This record gives sequence, C-alpha cells and structure tokens, in this order.
Amino acid sequence: REHGRERRDGMSNRQLAEAAGIADPGQTSKLLSRLAAQGLVSTSRGARRPGVANAWRLTEKGAAVERASRG
Repeated sequence: REHGRERRDGMSNRQLAEAAGIADPGQTSKLLSRLAAQGLVSTSRGARRPGVANAWRLTEKGAAVERASRG
C-alpha cells in the first residue's frame, strides 16, 4: 500500500519487480502470467500495445487472498 498512486492505477512489471526485490525482469513476467492464469491479477487491455507499460492490479479474488494471508 506504500505505492499510493501506482497501487490505484496499476503497477508496471518493473515497478512490481522493484517492490518485490526481483532482479530478473523475465521472472517477474513469468510470475505475473501465472498469477493472471489463476485469476489473481489482471492488466489493462491498452497495455498490450507495443511500447505501453502493463498496469497490473489485483482482482477481487487476488485481494481476498491478500487479506487472508495477512490474517
């Protein structure tokens, strides 16, 4: 939640990698793809255009998992 605006607007792969301490951008993309396949995160449709950064967000299901993991 410390990412304020990025949290509301979605975060790019790079922003997420930096926040999670992941050095390899390829690992971030693979992880996000797996999370998306499980319905935990989604990205904006416009981000699929070349040169436009992804804007990843938690889905309702992802937010529920986050809340449950915090206790």
